[in-house]
Amino acid sequence: MEITKQKLLDLAQKEKDELGTRTTIFSDANYSELLPNPTEMDIGTYMYIFTGIDGVPGATQKARNEMGYLNGHESIDIINYIGGKAYFSIARNAALYISDFLTINKNTLLCS
Repeated sequence: MEITKQKLLDLAQKEKDELGTRTTIFSDANYSELLPNPTEMDIGTYMYIFTGIDGVPGATQKARNEMGYLNGHESIDIINYIGGKAYFSIARNAALYISDFLTINKNTLLCS
């Protein structure tokens, strides 16, 4: 239990340092349904393919970038394996939705 607590504290501090947030929130929403009893390998594979890991973007970031979203390093490493369950960072998940649509629309309007 102490190892899990320390891992959670370390993840929270890392997020605060990297994103400049005062609070961190980890949720099991969706992942508890998709992966109810995951192994570390399950989570690692999912992260590698979909959400990115170790600073390398996954399919989610790549697809959203193609749609005009401005996903940076803060949108990677969303999912964490804590106490035998998958949890995701609310702040990092929100970073997936930063877009440049307003600028694109302004440029389109100015050109019209």
